[in-house]
Amino acid sequence: MVESGAKRQTIRAKRKNPIVAGDKLFLYTGMRTKKCRKLKEVECIAVFDILIEPTQCTIGGVKMVWDIDYLDKFAKNDGFKDWERLIKWFATHHALPFEGQLINW
Repeated sequence: MVESGAKRQTIRAKRKNPIVAGDKLFLYTGMRTKKCRKLKEVECIAVFDILIEPTQCTIGGVKMVWDIDYLDKFAKNDGFKDWERLIKWFATHHALPFEGQLINW
């Protein structure tokens, strides 16, 4: 999805040196494996703080309350089939609520 341009955002934990608009992003798959491969280089166009909870998402201070159509669309933009799968992934790989950055390119 990244290579085709269908995925133009990612959600990441906050970093010591946060990503900001204008930064050059190096997009890879398979990091820390023998199958690591660079997908592309892009420019970051926007960054928002994000808070993910089971029934809502707050992006840049704006709550996206339980509107399943919107949350499903948001999840699809990030490469998930739907909101439920996004929540399951974050609950498994991080803790909920999850605080991080939504990075757009």
